[in-house]
Amino acid sequence: SGLNMSKMMGMMNSLNGSKGGPNISKLMNIMGKVKNVKDKDEALNLKNEMENIMKNDLGFDMEKFNKSMNLDKSISIIGCGISGIFAALHLKKAGLKNIRLFDKSRGVGGRLATRRSSEGKFDHGAQYLKLDDIYDLPEIKSLIKNNILKETKVPNVYIGDDGMTSIPKFLSKDLSVSKEFKLIRINEKKDKISLIFENGEEIISDSIIFSSPIKQSIEILDRSSVNIDNDKFNGVRSCLLYTSPSPRDS
Repeated sequence: SGLNMSKMMGMMNSLNGSKGGPNISKLMNIMGKVKNVKDKDEALNLKNEMENIMKNDLGFDMEKFNKSMNLDKSISIIGCGISGIFAALHLKKAGLKNIRLFDKSRGVGGRLATRRSSEGKFDHGAQYLKLDDIYDLPEIKSLIKNNILKETKVPNVYIGDDGMTSIPKFLSKDLSVSKEFKLIRINEKKDKISLIFENGEEIISDSIIFSSPIKQSIEILDRSSVNIDNDKFNGVRSCLLYTSPSPRDS
């Protein structure tokens, strides 16, 4: 799974200095091939080759590693725009069961925003999607198959058939979403994270992902009691120079 791969890569980096770069490079090359393999037998051979290098050359026990993964840990995702939804979908695919999204708005979608009036509807965020690089994603194929995305006269340019907000609504239909939950701050609580919301609710979570706009995320963290690497945090602050407000912020 992608989650195991991520954790594994962190461990591989820690081994890099002690057990040699050649084997790490070998692993990286195989990982690069795996992404493009469609034949099951070839994929299995590459997987076995990776495990042999890891166990015999690097002393890494994949069986013990898999047992160490706690798939029952809770993850809170702040912001139910398209990035937050995709994060939840991919974590769910990786086997995590306790995933919850929170959004301060009454609906989902973030910049995929559609407003309705007596005279009709209009998209006041992203108004179309170019699918050149993401057409083969299973989520995109599902949107097209279910007539949520409709191709325009321009090749590979799609719009939401019932407004752009229909896209996040469809993708999040099987996810746990709490709307009108505006996060005020987070606090460290032993090995957990306490999330304090404007409505008075407190949620305890093992992990948190910020998918809210950078400006809002920084404001939350400025009010929070957590240990943050200041150098990295200042790097995040610098991104404010390149952002524009979300339609839902107005």
